[in-house]
Amino acid sequence: MLQAVETALISAIKNALGNSVKKIETHPGHWGAQTIKHMVMAAPSVFVGFSTGTHIDSSPDQLKGQWHVYLVGRALNGQREVGIYQMLERLLPALHGLDLGQADALAFLRVKNLFSFAEGKQGVCCYEMTFTLPMNWPDQQDASSLDDWLRYQADHYDENDSTHLMAADTVEITAS
Repeated sequence: MLQAVETALISAIKNALGNSVKKIETHPGHWGAQTIKHMVMAAPSVFVGFSTGTHIDSSPDQLKGQWHVYLVGRALNGQREVGIYQMLERLLPALHGLDLGQADALAFLRVKNLFSFAEGKQGVCCYEMTFTLPMNWPDQQDASSLDDWLRYQADHYDENDSTHLMAADTVEITAS
């Protein structure tokens, strides 16, 4: 359910903005120096992410989810390249009321300026558009459909004292 909505949402954004932005991709899910650096370097760009969901009391099998669309630009009102205002003007009518195959349509909730003086000094700005979406409860997934993680656990003991653990490590490798 979440991945299908995210894919459809990214596709709708690509249709609305065309080639006017460098990147349209999933937000990595955390904020940190590397994430912000990636977003700043990619301006103008758009990042999409799901943040939260609550149970809809009137329906036993629906989740009211919140989706965020982060707009990153070098200007509010771009002249040579698309700015935040132009992205907002294209995305609001394209996304509000969008049918994503869920319990109801995507609904615009708010837009927020995420201005930071640090990013402002770098010549970029960031806005967050928030949408709500009532989503159908997912069907129970078969655990065998999930990718396996290969784990290697190693414990290294002192050869002179078998009770003295010298090192331990677990390595996880995704199955390909």
